[in-house]
Amino acid sequence: MRKHTLMLAIVSLIMVFAIACGTTVEIPNNTVAKKSTSAGLDTGIISPGQVRLPGMCLICDNIITAEVADRSFTEEIIIFNTKDKLLLNVAFSGTYSVKTDSASINQIYNRVSAQDTDSKRVRAIVMEDIYSTWGKNIAVETLRSILSDPDKSIEDLMAQQDALPDRVMQKMRQSFEGTPLTIVQASFPRLQPPLVITDAQENARKREEDLNAELAQKAIDIVKAEAAFEVAGKQQLVDFLEAETQVGVNTRLADSVSEPFIIQRYLAFLNKAAESDNMVFIPIETLNSDAAQFRFFNSDLFSSDPSETITNNTTIIHEAPLETTDDSEQEPSTE
Repeated sequence: MRKHTLMLAIVSLIMVFAIACGTTVEIPNNTVAKKSTSAGLDTGIISPGQVRLPGMCLICDNIITAEVADRSFTEEIIIFNTKDKLLLNVAFSGTYSVKTDSASINQIYNRVSAQDTDSKRVRAIVMEDIYSTWGKNIAVETLRSILSDPDKSIEDLMAQQDALPDRVMQKMRQSFEGTPLTIVQASFPRLQPPLVITDAQENARKREEDLNAELAQKAIDIVKAEAAFEVAGKQQLVDFLEAETQVGVNTRLADSVSEPFIIQRYLAFLNKAAESDNMVFIPIETLNSDAAQFRFFNSDLFSSDPSETITNNTTIIHEAPLETTDDSEQEPSTE
């Protein structure tokens, strides 16, 4: 009896000592775990917290953790656009999340190999391996199916660039059905068309700017031409009115100046001239007769100096008949 009691005490002490010498494992947040035993993985899922593993064992239990935090991954690929037959340089970034239901967790443990950690009793399944198993292929295939659509040119895709992330994410979610992954966010850090497209767009933009400049200059020239035409039209109207007015004035002057009017003005001038003491009337016939000129200019009307006569007297030549006396009448007959 004493031996039996001693044996029980020794076994109890060994068990207490084994438990006291066990290993405590920390299960961090955004992580789940399963215990790996000699019989395989436990079906239960261990939540974040602390787990104590026995220290003295022939085949010890270990812990395998699996990361379930949201992580972002970027795929950089070159996609051949079948419509344009050109290459499209694409960088796609997606944020992925692990489904935490038991079926999805079991799928991860069944498909993904765990990696060694610093602790000999802990192995880990990281998010990179989970993404490589399910996410990478689905992301690439989805991008190729959408961006290489034979009905869509690169220009069409660039015009729909804001809507592309939602299209990709919706299609990827359908492809992720039945997998432990899903996508919660998507973006295109780079969606770069080939240089031939960008050069053509730049040239088209430059042509459009040049055309707008030409249209603006054309509008200015048209306004200037219309203004000049309007000014010229009004100036022509002014010139026409001035010419018409001058013609009217000349017509009225011509109608008012008649021959009787001219004779009247001439007689008024002669009457005025006759009242002046500085005027002498010379019959026009005097200019045709040397004898008449000699007798006329040697009369008392003129001084001995012809220059004084011309200076002090005004001579008027009048077409009046000169009354001359025949020499035969003036001289007495010798008979």
